[in-house]
Amino acid sequence: MSNLFRLWFAVRRTATTEHIAGDDTLDMEPETVDRSYPLFGKVPLPPVMIQQLDMILTLGILQPLRKKVLEDFQKIVLSNKPSSWLTVYLITFVSLHSCASVSAENYKNARKHGLRVRCLSPYSDTRQAISDSTASASIRNACLCLGTPPCCQCVPLPLSLPHPAM
Repeated sequence: MSNLFRLWFAVRRTATTEHIAGDDTLDMEPETVDRSYPLFGKVPLPPVMIQQLDMILTLGILQPLRKKVLEDFQKIVLSNKPSSWLTVYLITFVSLHSCASVSAENYKNARKHGLRVRCLSPYSDTRQAISDSTASASIRNACLCLGTPPCCQCVPLPLSLPHPAM
């Protein structure tokens, strides 16, 4: 469970907007024109620093934890122990919530930029992977909530998503 919460926190961190607090503003100025900007009156991080932090987060935390969490979850589910039902439910709920939050953030950003897609990714296979993962998580959650035995017929969560060459 600890790896799940680390992964969940890291995913939530990718959807946040940081700002600089303190005297050293790295030559950045506070936003004072656009009142709709989430950091109005605050000093945003430089774009290069945001990219560097995202790369560190992705390569150092998200990718290593993603596979570990899914493997651990699979072991718990396949053990078929009645005493593990709450753990399975919590992992499913947190995963589904995280998936829904990321999807909602992507949808909001796409609409903000005037796009008619549900995800900002320029790669159609990434958009499809996000859609497939959301559907798979929803099916698993429905099986769990309804207490129906066909969970073995649910679409499995992919252990690896396609990563298009940049």
